Amino acid sequence: MEITLRLITGVAWAYAYWRIIIVSRQDRTYGVPLFAAALNLSWESIYSIGGAARWSNYGTGVHVQIAINWVWLFLDLGIAATVIRYGRREFPSMTRTSFLLMLTAISALAAMLQASFLLKFPPEEAAQLTALLQNVYMSGAYISMALVRADRRGQRLDVAVAKLIGTLVATISVSLIGGFSSGFLVLGISCFFLDVAYIFILRRLPPYLNSSDRPAVSPKADVAAPEH
Repeated sequence: MEITLRLITGVAWAYAYWRIIIVSRQDRTYGVPLFAAALNLSWESIYSIGGAARWSNYGTGVHVQIAINWVWLFLDLGIAATVIRYGRREFPSMTRTSFLLMLTAISALAAMLQASFLLKFPPEEAAQLTALLQNVYMSGAYISMALVRADRRGQRLDVAVAKLIGTLVATISVSLIGGFSSGFLVLGISCFFLDVAYIFILRRLPPYLNSSDRPAVSPKADVAAPEH
């Protein structure tokens, strides 16, 4: 059961990441809130590389999770590429250099936060706790991003649903199947309700029309018709 739940979570999040990359390229923007993207990339880097280094210490269930982490990591590198390529469009007052410096600072802060949990907790517990904490943050940040953009630019309903499924199944796996944890359960429930709220907000927003989607306007359309 544990491996099945890990696989469902892995597939749901891998689908969300893959779609985010596609949508980001279509809309020419990033599809994950910046600090959430940095937390994800940091988490997957640490627990993919660290898991592989300690492979012999784990059983089959954790081996499956480490393999999933590597898939997520490669997809997250694709998301990072869209942030670097298109992200400055959301900050028109910033120069390219200042935007990259901001990304560097955000990434460093995310890495330090992940490291602080590793210093406090055993690796597997740190991985579970930070994953749920950053998912709660990400869900709230997605709501904020949707309200600020006021359309579905860089966002799609199928991505939101995949995120909800992935986090919900992970919550069941970590807080119920793997041994009851009220703290993990509270975090998972909080994330679920935030994800549901985000889906409702996104459903009410208009789709984003980029330059290739907007209908062409005939030059004659701007010429006033002669009065009779």
